[in-house]
Amino acid sequence: MLASPSDLHLGNFLLRLPSTVDNLSDQQIYEKFGPPRPEPVVREDGQLLSPGVPGNVYWPMWMAKASDELRLSESKILLADFGTAFYPDLKLRFGSSTPLGKCPPEARFEPTTPLSFSADIWTLAHAIWAVMGLRTIFGSFLISEDNVTQEQVDTFGRLPDEWWSKWNARSRWFMEDGCHKNDGCPEKLEGRFKSSI
Repeated sequence: MLASPSDLHLGNFLLRLPSTVDNLSDQQIYEKFGPPRPEPVVREDGQLLSPGVPGNVYWPMWMAKASDELRLSESKILLADFGTAFYPDLKLRFGSSTPLGKCPPEARFEPTTPLSFSADIWTLAHAIWAVMGLRTIFGSFLISEDNVTQEQVDTFGRLPDEWWSKWNARSRWFMEDGCHKNDGCPEKLEGRFKSSI
C-alpha cells in the first residue's frame, strides 16, 4: 500500500548531516559552527514577561555550506514532515497543505473530490523544477489563488471546461476561448523552461 505525502515541497527536502556530527562533543560543535546566540525576549508593550515565557530565544545553528563546496557523498537527501501523509485507499483527503503556488489545481476546483496520487505527481514536479531551476514555475510568495490559476493557464493553456466555468476571475485576464485579453504575452512552458532550467 502506498502512502501519499499530500504536501511535498522543497521545505520537506533536507540534507542529512554527516554521521561524524554524532561523535562531536558540545564544545566541538560550538568550535565548528559557533556557540548558541541568545536573543532576549521583549514584549512590544515593554511590560514584564508572563510566567513560563523564557527570557531568551536562540537562533538556529547555521550548519550549511555553499552548494559548490558540497560533495556528492555528502548529498544525502532526507524527506521530512509527513504530518499530512495519508493512505488514499484507507482515508479520503480533500484539501491540500501544499503552499499555494505549488498546490494541485484539483484541490481548488474539485474540493469535494478526494485527492489522489496525481496531486503528488503535481507537487513532485514542482519540487524537481525548483531544484533544477532558478525559480519556481508559478508565482512568488505574495500571490493569490487567482494569480496562480492565471499563471497555470498562461503555461499550459485553458483549463478543462468544468474548472474553467468554476473560475470566476478568469475574465480579468482571459476571453472565454482562453486567449489573453489585451494581446497579453503569456510565458508558455517552453519559455519558462528556457528561462529557469
